[in-house]
Amino acid sequence: MMDEKEMTYEIFYELTGEPNKSFTVAMQQMKKMLKSLKMNLMLSKAKDISEEVQYTSNYYVLVKGDDPYHINPRGVDPNELISYSMVIAYCLLKDKKYVSTKSLSYFLPNFNSDILKNMFDKMLDLIAEDIEKNELKSYMLYEE
Repeated sequence: MMDEKEMTYEIFYELTGEPNKSFTVAMQQMKKMLKSLKMNLMLSKAKDISEEVQYTSNYYVLVKGDDPYHINPRGVDPNELISYSMVIAYCLLKDKKYVSTKSLSYFLPNFNSDILKNMFDKMLDLIAEDIEKNELKSYMLYEE
């Protein structure tokens, strides 16, 4: 969702297959994460009302400010940071920073190269951008 402007339950279901309750919980967790990491992003809830079928649908809109991928994890519980590890890595990549075991171990306790490799293998399944490993054994986003 970090790159999308809005998220509906239909899109969420198509991506995850999870029920509506999981969508609500995920959006609450997203809002909490944005606040915890002190990101310049805001998640707002909106309603889409269809006049033809008289159907109301909730969706969430991600409003980006200046430097939206900047994170500040200071003061955040280490266990909470671990649950945000993929988002932290992705934000660092989007902020045009190299991501390595050393850079992530600064934020995440007990972080090692095996965890990094496993995390990036999973991230490649989730994001559309290309991630490359450079000669310094750091990951970076490949932009054409």
